[in-house]
Amino acid sequence: LSQRLWNKIEYTESIEVLCNKIHPNSEEARADLCRRFPQMVQCRDAELFDCDLPVTFGVALEDLCNGFGVDFTDKTTGRWYPQLPPALVFLCEVMEREAADEDFS
Repeated sequence: LSQRLWNKIEYTESIEVLCNKIHPNSEEARADLCRRFPQMVQCRDAELFDCDLPVTFGVALEDLCNGFGVDFTDKTTGRWYPQLPPALVFLCEVMEREAADEDFS
């Protein structure tokens, strides 16, 4: 990396501060950026600031999608799904590879 690039790198205290610097005038854009951070990063951020840790199990799917969702395009069908939790995407891909849908018919 060039010295010019290193000079542009700036430390921020938290995900919230970073999102505010990138999108200072848009709450919606900040929320969208925040949910794109991996859950592990969000958990560490919460630990550092003594906040409630984000959880996956026992959470309504809509809340989970709003907190951790990523846009996903199904390679088989070409369908696009907005804001799916990565764990759900992984589970569905494994089930498809194993032809698990046959077990539900």
